[in-house]
Amino acid sequence: MHAARNSGWLLIAFLTIVMAFPGGQGLAAGDSPLVEAAKKGDVATVRALITKRVDVNEPGRDGSTALLWAAYNSDLAMAQALIAAGAKINTPNKYGVTPLLQASRTGAAPVVQSLLRAGADSKQTHPEGETALMAASYAGSIDTVRLLLETGVDVNATDTYQKQTALMWAATEGHTDVVKALLDAKADPNVKAAVTTLTERKHADHPTGGFTALMYAARNGHEDTVRALIAGASVAPAADGQLQVGVGVVDGSWHVGASAGQYARIHAEDSKLRRARSGSSQRS
Repeated sequence: MHAARNSGWLLIAFLTIVMAFPGGQGLAAGDSPLVEAAKKGDVATVRALITKRVDVNEPGRDGSTALLWAAYNSDLAMAQALIAAGAKINTPNKYGVTPLLQASRTGAAPVVQSLLRAGADSKQTHPEGETALMAASYAGSIDTVRLLLETGVDVNATDTYQKQTALMWAATEGHTDVVKALLDAKADPNVKAAVTTLTERKHADHPTGGFTALMYAARNGHEDTVRALIAGASVAPAADGQLQVGVGVVDGSWHVGASAGQYARIHAEDSKLRRARSGSSQRS
């Protein structure tokens, strides 16, 4: 009897604390109707709420605004409606993602163009150094990449931890058209990613990392991308005297040479084998 009475008082006390604590009501209430509508892609409700003059910049619990959700859903009509209603263009969420970065990640070129025209900062970076150009390059959106390049972004910027460039991101995924566009914009193919030393790796017998864009493309088997990188860059020694890596295909297998001469021999062997195959097929 006493136990039941005490548990009742404890329940009442708990409910009183929850109702009095400001955060409790917020968690129960969820996001604003505008953010919820934007999250669901409900452009009709978003427009209706805009006519009621709701705060278009009110963030959700994770800091994401309705405009960021429009970018996430690649919804151009919604993005334009929110921009016209005064949505702030460069506001990031709690994770450092802005509408432009999100639209670049999804490769939504029309949304990116609309954001840029409204004043989006193409040079604004994620806390970890990710740029909109990196995101678009990884997504393989050539139209988005071209839009961002037109704004004068640093094509050779690197992220904070891996020290990777947009060219590396595109090469990793085999987006050859993006690689060519970045090379045309003076992307440096000889930049090397971060190297993890022996002291930073457990049970390791050699350092890792230090990949160039060419190495990423070769590792993932993107032959067309490898050829584009070789065509657009020299494999001669760099200014510091270090030889760049050449990659070629010999009889269907990838081979890596540490100098221009080694790559030339790989290429010659590849050509000889191709001619031999061609001749045998003609005789048969």
